[in-house]
Amino acid sequence: MTCSSNKRRHPDEVSARAHAMSAIQTHRNTALLYVYKCPECHGWHLTRNYQPRQAAITEEDPWVENHA
Repeated sequence: MTCSSNKRRHPDEVSARAHAMSAIQTHRNTALLYVYKCPECHGWHLTRNYQPRQAAITEEDPWVENHA
């Protein structure tokens, strides 16, 4: 995956996951979201594409609660 100008950059995985949870709660028709670390900008982005070894983000993401 490449970094593109229309992707929002998050400074860390917790921020990206929190934003994904908010998006899912606000837009109930949002597909599953995943986070990934961008190899180009080294920030974190959201994607609807399946990410290996990564659980989909849901409204209540225990990962965020345990790492915040």
